[in-house]
Amino acid sequence: MEHRARPLPADRRSAPRRRLALVVVAGLAVTLVVGLAAPAGARDRSAPAYAAPGPYAAGVTTLDLPDRKVEVWYPAPKRAVAKATPDRFDVVPKAPAGIRAFLPAGATATYETDAYRDVPAATRKGAFPLVLMAHGFSGYREQLAYLGAHLASWGFVVASPDVTERGLAAALGSPPATPVDDVVTMRNTEALLRAENDRKGGPLRGRVRADGVAITGHSAGGGTALRFGAEPGVVTAIPISASGVSSATGATLTFPPVPVLFVTGAAEQIVPLASVQQGFAAARPPARLVVIDDAGHADIGGVCPVGGAGGLVGVARSAGLPVPDNLARLATDGCTTPATDPDPSWGPVEHAVTAQLRAAFGIDKKPVGLDQATMDRFAPVGVRIQERR
Repeated sequence: MEHRARPLPADRRSAPRRRLALVVVAGLAVTLVVGLAAPAGARDRSAPAYAAPGPYAAGVTTLDLPDRKVEVWYPAPKRAVAKATPDRFDVVPKAPAGIRAFLPAGATATYETDAYRDVPAATRKGAFPLVLMAHGFSGYREQLAYLGAHLASWGFVVASPDVTERGLAAALGSPPATPVDDVVTMRNTEALLRAENDRKGGPLRGRVRADGVAITGHSAGGGTALRFGAEPGVVTAIPISASGVSSATGATLTFPPVPVLFVTGAAEQIVPLASVQQGFAAARPPARLVVIDDAGHADIGGVCPVGGAGGLVGVARSAGLPVPDNLARLATDGCTTPATDPDPSWGPVEHAVTAQLRAAFGIDKKPVGLDQATMDRFAPVGVRIQERR
């Protein structure tokens, strides 16, 4: 499979390409897809509005729950980052010590994001809507950094906890001693952000809107998003590379009574498209499904550019460590060699998720750009959207 490069929004063409040192196993899990061809004919090639960064810069900070950390992206004034250095994260320290001991000395897996560490939050009349984010199997809290920073630039506070029960360390044989249900973790994360809004001297004091919360998540995190969607105050649930269908029994979840946006890649090899279509058909209207041509599990999940030369999988193999074929496949599904940064699938994901959130929170009086004519403007990347009302 070969991705077709897409033209970038003007303010991304000049952005420096991110650099990394090694790589990381993807946040992966149970979900969907297969291909839908892009419609033929002439198209408007100008990028949809929400595919480009918004009016804010993205700040990022790390908060603490008693048993795990939470990464938070938030709107910041652009003047505050004029001389700041973009934030980086390293995935190697997230692996168990027993695994790190077999890696080359000094190995790192760093990635430069579009956010800036601990810069002041933007001020405005009113606060910013809260979005929770859940990573997938073998993932980590920073995994969807590309989406977290993008949403922050459009005026959302995005909180992504380490779901340690299915995180990278757990996938490599070191689960937490006392596991916590993922929905409980998301409840605790929401409570933490509400408390930060009220904490004197805190970086997010007065910045988190009190009414409503949205949730998104990748892979197993998409299942978390659908289950958490039934919680009080949720305005929308956005599963990415997830269907809400049990891979073991074929049964669907009890879908939440809120609008659901499914986002997936047409080239994904983890679960067939029929699984997502089954979930989409079972979700309560209004429901939407966005399918991106050529996209797979790992590239939509933000994993492909994090590393090089095969990533953590490649490093493990070079050190003589066995890597199960299924884990290697999950970590690389949809990745090209070399990986593109930003990935061609990210623009459609960013646009669709931003548009869904703005509509759900009432920022836009009606959905903007959640239609086929807008999706056609991502050409040469093919994107299809379906809607059930």
